[in-house]
Amino acid sequence: MKKYKLLLAGNSNVGKSTLFNVLTGLHKQTGNYPGTTVTKSTGIVKLPDGSVAEIIDLPGTESLYPHSADEEVAVKELMGFPENADAVIYVADIDGLKKNLLLLSQIIDLKIPVLLVVNKADKMKAKGVEIDTKALEKHLGVPVVMFGQKAFNRRKELLQILRDFLKNPRVPGKDFYSSLRLNETFPELKSINAYRELVKAVHKEDLPDVRQIIKKEIIRRYHLFNRFFSEIYKRQPQDRTDLTGRLDRVFLHPLWGYAVFFTLMFLMFQSVYQLAEYPMNTIDALYHRISVWLSGVLSGNVLTDLLINGLLSGIFGVLIFVPQIAFLFLFVILMEKTGYMSRVVYLTDRWLKPFGMSGKSLVPLISGTACAVPAIMATRSIETRRERLITMLSIPFTTCAARLPVYTVMIALIIPDQTLWGFVGMKGLTLFSLYVLGFVSALITGLVLNFRMQKRSASPLIMLMPDYHWPALKDWFVDWVDKIRSFVFGAGKIIVAFSVVLWFLGTHGPKDEKGNPKILAYPVALETSYLGQFGKFIEPAFRPLGFDWKIDIAVLSSFAAREIFISTLATIYSVEDDHPEKIVERLRSERRPDGTPVFDFATGIAVLLFYAFALQCMSTLAVIRQETGSWKYALAAFVFMTGTAYLVALTAYQILA
Repeated sequence: MKKYKLLLAGNSNVGKSTLFNVLTGLHKQTGNYPGTTVTKSTGIVKLPDGSVAEIIDLPGTESLYPHSADEEVAVKELMGFPENADAVIYVADIDGLKKNLLLLSQIIDLKIPVLLVVNKADKMKAKGVEIDTKALEKHLGVPVVMFGQKAFNRRKELLQILRDFLKNPRVPGKDFYSSLRLNETFPELKSINAYRELVKAVHKEDLPDVRQIIKKEIIRRYHLFNRFFSEIYKRQPQDRTDLTGRLDRVFLHPLWGYAVFFTLMFLMFQSVYQLAEYPMNTIDALYHRISVWLSGVLSGNVLTDLLINGLLSGIFGVLIFVPQIAFLFLFVILMEKTGYMSRVVYLTDRWLKPFGMSGKSLVPLISGTACAVPAIMATRSIETRRERLITMLSIPFTTCAARLPVYTVMIALIIPDQTLWGFVGMKGLTLFSLYVLGFVSALITGLVLNFRMQKRSASPLIMLMPDYHWPALKDWFVDWVDKIRSFVFGAGKIIVAFSVVLWFLGTHGPKDEKGNPKILAYPVALETSYLGQFGKFIEPAFRPLGFDWKIDIAVLSSFAAREIFISTLATIYSVEDDHPEKIVERLRSERRPDGTPVFDFATGIAVLLFYAFALQCMSTLAVIRQETGSWKYALAAFVFMTGTAYLVALTAYQILA
């Protein structure tokens, strides 16, 4: 049985994923390219003659001169021909066809067999576009296929075309490189005869004036395209009274554009925060039912406790995030695939550039106010690794929903029930200030990281505004499910492992209940567990913040989830009812040996500020590690945020105490 290997290449946002899903029948495997964090999608296609083709969907890139980690992977795969592939399927679209020709002509000059697929062919009539495919084939020297959004119904036809192409995958006869005459302009290129040699030399930077060579090459390629483009591509002039034009008058308006965007963000936030609450409560209730059932049918021993409070708790700790992730990606994918995300980038890009981010960073930043985990995953829509990394490391500063239980109890405990000017409540103002503090801290973090990670040159925003369109349902659904599955089986494994470790530290200790030395004693009270012992060990370090060993244990326990801080305090202080009012009443009555309140105003403010800055969430660490592919960034974020939290809380307590 003959087996082929094909690379699916093209610029960003030209519809590669749609074609990939059509050809593979919506069946694909995802992973990472070796040694990178770049996602790799592969699929197996069975052709009509019984042969098999493996298709690899490359990250979108604009040329063979990469500007990001994603583009570097795509270029490396293309430069590896013919050892690693038999041919390339190149996807272009009717809106940016001339722009798409740059990379295509470079691939042709690498002497790689190419099948050109022109996307959005079913939109040509509505757009007044005419494309002469015969002339296009003549000028490029490659076969051309027209492709539309309804191509799921044409799958058999597409597979037949692919089989015919692979029967005799001819190397293109065109040679754009020789027509560029770069050797005449740059004498140092006289020894370079083939374009592949030039690209390798440029990547190694063995040549002087590399930037000038690249600039001149790109300009001259477009001059070549101009000679024949009017012959192959004709578009009737339009007065922009179509749907895209009418919508852009609102969506790109300097006032109404922002109003529409923030309205959509409000709806998305409400969905992530409120609509997701119902399935999250269902998942939580299911966990408790299963826990009670297992406790009744299994004997009460260490393995049962491990199963219920370790493994099961970790698994449901992953599942409980799924509704929020699902709602968030529902909005993000729809904005991307309908063409609206390009407008968001255009509106907000210049405001976020000084902070090392782009317009696509705003949605994840705002989403972080619901939960940092799906927000960090939403940074996948950011093309450049540098901007994505800065955004990812800034998001945990935004005030997520998990901080609310801590804020609610602490504010009720230390902030008086008074109003300013007769209508501004002090408690509400404090909560609002904490949200503002989180967002400002995220921007300052971006500013610092932008300074520390300076680029050699700024990257201007160059983008093509696609027309608005409704995405193919199957194509949208498979991407949606793939992103959810990525979290469950990626970060989920790390979260479960952390849960088991925290269970062990909180239920085992060097002494039994009677205080007799006994290694790995189980069960032990939280106070005598390894977690409790460590809380007492670090008490001197946290005493300047006003924290005693009980607060230290609550802080350590909350690494599983920030909201556990309150339930841990309720356990330590033997509060039978976990209702916030009962907890506040008990904490208010707690006294130090000298008779002063444990939770006075200074301590309460220190706790609030500590949780405003500290990265007390193992799920966030896990997803940072998953998205960056390294513990380096996750641990750096933890150390930086915890150190910042300590210093801010220390300063506040010392001033207020």
